[in-house]
Amino acid sequence: MNWLSDQHQLLLKSALLNSSEAIDAWNQWKSTIDLENIDYQSLRQLPMVYNNLRGRVDEDKFFNTCKGVYRRTWLANHILFNSTSDVLRAIIENNIEVLLLKGTSLILRYYNDFGLRAMGDVDFLVNIKDRKRAFKIIKGLGWTPNLQGSTWKEFIKVRFKHSLDFKKENNHIDLH
Repeated sequence: MNWLSDQHQLLLKSALLNSSEAIDAWNQWKSTIDLENIDYQSLRQLPMVYNNLRGRVDEDKFFNTCKGVYRRTWLANHILFNSTSDVLRAIIENNIEVLLLKGTSLILRYYNDFGLRAMGDVDFLVNIKDRKRAFKIIKGLGWTPNLQGSTWKEFIKVRFKHSLDFKKENNHIDLH
Protein backbone atom coordinates (compact mmCIF):
# COMPACT_ATOMS: atom_id res chain seq x y z
CA MET A 1 0.00 0.00 0.00
CA ASN A 2 3.02 2.30 -0.15
CA TRP A 3 1.81 3.88 -3.39
CA LEU A 4 -1.39 5.05 -1.66
CA SER A 5 -1.52 8.34 0.18
CA ASP A 6 -1.78 8.20 3.96
CA GLN A 7 -5.39 9.38 3.72
CA HIS A 8 -6.31 6.61 1.27
CA GLN A 9 -4.61 3.99 3.43
CA LEU A 10 -6.60 5.14 6.45
CA LEU A 11 -9.85 5.06 4.50
CA LEU A 12 -9.17 1.54 3.19
CA LYS A 13 -8.41 0.32 6.71
CA SER A 14 -11.69 1.89 7.85
CA ALA A 15 -13.54 0.07 5.08
CA LEU A 16 -11.88 -3.33 5.30
CA LEU A 17 -10.60 -4.11 8.79
CA ASN A 18 -12.82 -5.71 11.42
CA SER A 19 -10.71 -4.74 14.42
CA SER A 20 -10.49 -1.61 16.52
CA GLU A 21 -7.78 -0.56 14.05
CA ALA A 22 -10.61 0.26 11.59
CA ILE A 23 -12.14 2.69 14.08
CA ASP A 24 -8.75 4.23 14.84
CA ALA A 25 -8.08 4.65 11.12
CA TRP A 26 -11.53 6.21 10.68
CA ASN A 27 -10.92 8.75 13.44
CA GLN A 28 -7.50 9.61 12.00
CA TRP A 29 -8.93 9.97 8.50
CA LYS A 30 -11.69 12.31 9.71
CA SER A 31 -9.14 14.59 11.34
CA THR A 32 -7.38 15.14 8.01
CA ILE A 33 -10.34 15.58 5.64
CA ASP A 34 -12.37 18.51 4.42
CA LEU A 35 -15.69 16.96 3.37
CA GLU A 36 -16.32 19.80 0.92
CA ASN A 37 -13.20 18.82 -1.05
CA ILE A 38 -13.10 15.03 -0.80
CA ASP A 39 -11.47 13.37 -3.80
CA TYR A 40 -13.34 11.04 -6.15
CA GLN A 41 -11.56 7.83 -5.14
CA SER A 42 -12.22 8.47 -1.45
CA LEU A 43 -15.86 9.25 -2.17
CA ARG A 44 -16.25 5.87 -3.89
CA GLN A 45 -14.95 4.10 -0.76
CA LEU A 46 -17.40 5.72 1.66
CA PRO A 47 -20.18 3.13 1.17
CA MET A 48 -17.82 0.35 2.26
CA VAL A 49 -16.73 2.42 5.27
CA TYR A 50 -20.39 2.89 6.17
CA ASN A 51 -21.07 -0.82 5.84
CA ASN A 52 -18.05 -1.78 7.93
CA LEU A 53 -18.44 0.75 10.72
CA ARG A 54 -22.20 1.20 11.14
CA GLY A 55 -23.19 0.52 14.72
CA ARG A 56 -19.54 0.76 15.79
CA VAL A 57 -18.91 4.51 15.58
CA ASP A 58 -20.82 7.66 16.46
CA GLU A 59 -22.95 9.17 13.74
CA ASP A 60 -21.48 12.55 12.94
CA LYS A 61 -21.33 14.63 9.75
CA PHE A 62 -18.59 12.36 8.36
CA PHE A 63 -20.44 9.14 9.02
CA ASN A 64 -23.73 10.61 7.81
CA THR A 65 -21.95 11.50 4.56
CA CYS A 66 -20.90 7.84 4.25
CA LYS A 67 -24.50 6.80 4.85
CA GLY A 68 -25.77 9.24 2.23
CA VAL A 69 -23.24 8.10 -0.37
CA TYR A 70 -24.14 4.47 0.39
CA ARG A 71 -27.86 5.19 -0.13
CA ARG A 72 -27.24 7.14 -3.33
CA THR A 73 -25.03 4.32 -4.67
CA TRP A 74 -27.67 1.72 -3.76
CA LEU A 75 -30.38 3.65 -5.59
CA ALA A 76 -28.25 4.48 -8.65
CA ASN A 77 -27.19 0.84 -9.01
CA HIS A 78 -30.77 -0.41 -8.76
CA ILE A 79 -31.80 2.03 -11.48
CA LEU A 80 -28.86 0.95 -13.65
CA PHE A 81 -29.51 -2.78 -13.14
CA ASN A 82 -33.23 -2.35 -13.87
CA SER A 83 -32.55 -0.31 -17.00
CA THR A 84 -30.18 -2.93 -18.41
CA SER A 85 -32.03 -6.11 -17.45
CA ASP A 86 -33.97 -6.14 -20.73
CA VAL A 87 -30.67 -6.16 -22.63
CA LEU A 88 -29.35 -9.12 -20.67
CA ARG A 89 -32.61 -10.99 -21.10
CA ALA A 90 -32.70 -10.35 -24.87
CA ILE A 91 -29.08 -11.40 -25.35
CA ILE A 92 -29.69 -14.65 -23.46
CA GLU A 93 -32.98 -15.32 -25.29
CA ASN A 94 -31.05 -15.02 -28.56
CA ASN A 95 -28.69 -17.79 -27.44
CA ILE A 96 -25.70 -15.52 -27.05
CA GLU A 97 -23.39 -16.46 -24.21
CA VAL A 98 -22.69 -13.40 -22.12
CA LEU A 99 -20.41 -12.68 -19.20
CA LEU A 100 -21.08 -9.77 -16.86
CA LEU A 101 -17.86 -7.96 -16.04
CA LYS A 102 -16.44 -5.67 -13.38
CA GLY A 103 -18.85 -4.03 -10.93
CA THR A 104 -21.91 -5.98 -11.99
CA SER A 105 -20.35 -9.35 -11.33
CA LEU A 106 -18.72 -8.17 -8.11
CA ILE A 107 -22.01 -6.89 -6.72
CA LEU A 108 -23.94 -10.01 -7.67
CA ARG A 109 -21.29 -12.55 -6.68
CA TYR A 110 -19.38 -11.07 -3.75
CA TYR A 111 -20.80 -7.87 -2.28
CA ASN A 112 -24.45 -8.96 -2.33
CA ASP A 113 -25.30 -5.32 -1.66
CA PHE A 114 -26.09 -2.78 -4.37
CA GLY A 115 -24.82 0.07 -2.22
CA LEU A 116 -21.22 -0.99 -1.75
CA ARG A 117 -19.74 -0.32 -5.18
CA ALA A 118 -20.42 2.68 -7.35
CA MET A 119 -20.92 1.87 -11.03
CA GLY A 120 -21.17 4.01 -14.12
CA ASP A 121 -22.25 1.28 -16.53
CA VAL A 122 -22.95 -2.42 -16.98
CA ASP A 123 -20.30 -4.34 -18.91
CA PHE A 124 -21.31 -7.26 -21.16
CA LEU A 125 -18.73 -9.56 -22.76
CA VAL A 126 -19.82 -11.63 -25.76
CA ASN A 127 -17.95 -13.93 -28.08
CA ILE A 128 -16.54 -12.16 -31.11
CA LYS A 129 -18.73 -14.30 -33.38
CA ASP A 130 -21.83 -12.89 -31.63
CA ARG A 131 -20.85 -9.24 -31.47
CA LYS A 132 -22.86 -8.13 -34.49
CA ARG A 133 -26.04 -9.80 -33.20
CA ALA A 134 -25.48 -8.34 -29.72
CA PHE A 135 -24.92 -4.91 -31.26
CA LYS A 136 -28.21 -5.15 -33.18
CA ILE A 137 -30.11 -6.42 -30.13
CA ILE A 138 -28.90 -3.59 -27.91
CA LYS A 139 -29.57 -0.97 -30.57
CA GLY A 140 -33.00 -2.52 -31.25
CA LEU A 141 -33.92 -2.01 -27.60
CA GLY A 142 -33.44 1.73 -27.96
CA TRP A 143 -29.85 2.05 -26.80
CA THR A 144 -27.74 4.47 -28.83
CA PRO A 145 -24.15 3.55 -29.66
CA ASN A 146 -21.65 6.25 -28.80
CA LEU A 147 -20.45 6.45 -32.40
CA GLN A 148 -20.76 8.86 -35.22
CA GLY A 149 -23.27 7.25 -37.55
CA SER A 150 -24.32 4.57 -35.02
CA THR A 151 -24.07 1.74 -37.56
CA TRP A 152 -22.45 -1.66 -37.52
CA LYS A 153 -19.91 -0.42 -40.08
CA GLU A 154 -18.94 2.42 -37.74
CA PHE A 155 -18.51 -0.13 -34.95
CA ILE A 156 -16.19 -2.23 -37.11
CA LYS A 157 -14.09 0.86 -37.90
CA VAL A 158 -13.31 1.23 -34.19
CA ARG A 159 -12.89 -2.47 -33.47
CA PHE A 160 -9.48 -1.74 -31.98
CA LYS A 161 -11.36 -0.42 -28.96
CA HIS A 162 -11.95 -2.94 -26.21
CA SER A 163 -15.63 -2.04 -25.96
CA LEU A 164 -18.45 0.01 -27.37
CA ASP A 165 -20.50 2.30 -25.17
CA PHE A 166 -24.28 2.51 -25.53
CA LYS A 167 -26.47 5.09 -23.85
CA LYS A 168 -30.17 5.19 -23.02
CA GLU A 169 -31.35 8.16 -20.97
CA ASN A 170 -28.64 8.48 -18.29
CA ASN A 171 -27.64 4.81 -18.30
CA HIS A 172 -24.68 3.19 -20.03
CA ILE A 173 -23.75 -0.26 -21.31
CA ASP A 174 -20.34 -1.35 -22.51
CA LEU A 175 -20.34 -4.18 -25.04
CA HIS A 176 -16.99 -5.99 -24.91
